[in-house]
Amino acid sequence: NTEYVRQKIRDEYLSSSSVTVVLVGIHTWQRKHVDWEIYASMRDTQNNPRSGLLGILLPSYADVHGLSKYDAHTIPPRLADNLKTGYAKLYNWSNNPAEVQEWIHEAYLRKVGVQPDNSRVMFANNRTGDRWND
Repeated sequence: NTEYVRQKIRDEYLSSSSVTVVLVGIHTWQRKHVDWEIYASMRDTQNNPRSGLLGILLPSYADVHGLSKYDAHTIPPRLADNLKTGYAKLYNWSNNPAEVQEWIHEAYLRKVGVQPDNSRVMFANNRTGDRWND
């Protein structure tokens, strides 16, 4: 049961999280479980409040797509939706722990003031191809 799996993700694996960090590689956008985890982390349930959200482009992503900008159709669609609303932000990889800590803190603060967009239909299967399309 898909809804059961989604609820298990939220209640057992993400229950104590306050921010979800999506590490974005070349194929991350294709994975149904990444989509499910982003969806589950943004659900505000009786047992768990929603988590903040941020993405970090891995060096492997930059090797293929370049560091100066990203293609919204090569990151997880649900993350892309929430970049538009301002609920999430996307950063290039950093080796500076203080910088990453600040990104996480900002995501934590945003989760209260900005409404997330969790309206996209969830992935039923992994996807293929070079990019996603609506």
